[in-house]
Amino acid sequence: MNNVFKNISLILLAVIISFGFGDKHNMKDGNGSKYIKTEDGPAINWTEDLKLTQSDFKATRKGSKAHTAATTSSSFGYDITIENGKINGHIYVRFYCNSSWWNPESLNSKKSEEILQHEQLHFDICELYGRKMFKEILKLKKSNKLNGETLNRMYSQLENEYQKYQNRYDGETNHSLNTKNQKRWNKRIKNDLVKTQTYADYHNF
Repeated sequence: MNNVFKNISLILLAVIISFGFGDKHNMKDGNGSKYIKTEDGPAINWTEDLKLTQSDFKATRKGSKAHTAATTSSSFGYDITIENGKINGHIYVRFYCNSSWWNPESLNSKKSEEILQHEQLHFDICELYGRKMFKEILKLKKSNKLNGETLNRMYSQLENEYQKYQNRYDGETNHSLNTKNQKRWNKRIKNDLVKTQTYADYHNF
């Protein structure tokens, strides 16, 4: 977990979980591309109708000793400003291309679609936690308890929960090799995204 100077921007990078600094909120670049420019290179904001492709995984190194066909680097986080005691901010959920790796040996594999679906679900889980964070922020605002300290504490709790959830997903699906459990998780996360649609418009608070 990292505090980014005045904005207190906190992000979590997963699947092989690592941590990094936040960046300025930017929905699209000037050319309407799906990629946005960040301090960590090109990234993709999560949207319901935009799915990951193999070409989005641009890292040349795996960055982990784990035996996997691909690794996804995604984050949920926020930036805030405080003026006269009032907090304004936004939440983002992003996929970081330069930190996401695809095993070259798996590019033309018969399992490539299953691998891609597995990695997409990692990103979808990240979206769920962006929505959870927005839900908790709304609760804090309603009770007049939203401030830098409560926001930071809430994020830390979600961050810990998120790490465990992503690890559980990889463990139960064996990185997509357990087909039966992968299908079960696909259905579970799809249903959870529907159930949390109320909190999908989280970009500003």
